[in-house]
Amino acid sequence: MNILVTQINNLGDAVAFLPTLKGLVDFFPEARISVVCTPMGEKVFSGISARVNFYPVDKKKVCSLKRVSVVPALLKTAQSLKHEYFAFSLHSFEGPSFAYLVAALLRIPRRIGYDSHMSKAQGFLTEKIPFEISRNVVEINYDLIRQVTGNWHSFPARVPIPYTSQDFARVLARLSQAGLGEGAPFVAIHPGARFKYQQWGLNNYSELFDQLKRSMDLPILFLGENNYQINAPVINGLSIKELACLLEKAAIFIGNNSGPMHIAAAVGTPCVIIQGPSAVNWEIFWQDIPHRIIKANLHCRPCEKFDSKGECLHKENIYACMRGISVELVKNVVLDLKRDLGEGALFMPGRNSPGTAGPSGPRNFFKSASRDPMSG
Repeated sequence: MNILVTQINNLGDAVAFLPTLKGLVDFFPEARISVVCTPMGEKVFSGISARVNFYPVDKKKVCSLKRVSVVPALLKTAQSLKHEYFAFSLHSFEGPSFAYLVAALLRIPRRIGYDSHMSKAQGFLTEKIPFEISRNVVEINYDLIRQVTGNWHSFPARVPIPYTSQDFARVLARLSQAGLGEGAPFVAIHPGARFKYQQWGLNNYSELFDQLKRSMDLPILFLGENNYQINAPVINGLSIKELACLLEKAAIFIGNNSGPMHIAAAVGTPCVIIQGPSAVNWEIFWQDIPHRIIKANLHCRPCEKFDSKGECLHKENIYACMRGISVELVKNVVLDLKRDLGEGALFMPGRNSPGTAGPSGPRNFFKSASRDPMSG
């Protein structure tokens, strides 16, 4: 049996889709799975199974409204896949029209996606799953597995991003350069996010570093793609696999609602997340991962209302949901999480083994998986 999967989006979307791809591998142990995704998505998914092959596409081109960009990519992808006979195709809920057109060109008999009205080409689907935006994206994605198997009582499993022994060795070398030996617990801060409205700000994170350095005895590392101009140790230039490996070793992750947040949760690392305006369905899903969500108690959030440049549309009180979160508050939440974890849990062997979500999942490490410290 051959199966086609399309998942064409950003880093966090790909990580949130991992449980669905792993579920497909497990439910259909003899199937060959072809995944149309971005190059970044391939980096996230690769290593999950030898039976999974990838057909990377340029997201900007296939999501473009210009036919001159989409049509050549569409024909090239269909040509690459035309010799396969696909029993069915599965399409993530946020997919572009390109994804549905590929499946239609290949004349796949069962084309399964969502009744979300996010794309006019969803009319090419043969089966549409009811779309509920209020649910977590991991659950929404996993409905594809429930639909194709008929098992609506199954739950997604947490799937860490696979990495190699070479990735492991490179991460150990980078940690050693930062003065950390193998197995030494540390706090990882990633101040970045794709959109400006998701960013708490480097100055806030720098001040948080100074306050935490005076309040806790754990080393603190900044992670990112650039050389930050801050008075703190920085590790940059990591691949996605290396980032997953490093975050797996961290005692606590601190960051925005972002792709690295999803990676940290996927590998089992306790998290403190500054949420901003992001909707609740993009929060951490896994109940076996201790985490705290910090968000402003404002009537206008969540909103995710921004212009083409990613700027907040609430011009009369711009970025109020981020500006209202103080460094002191975040510091106290981090220290509170550290106390709840206990010293023995800061580096727990086997902590990062895959767990499950929902009622069948493992018990939390502490009494509350997430909370809103600003809600009163």
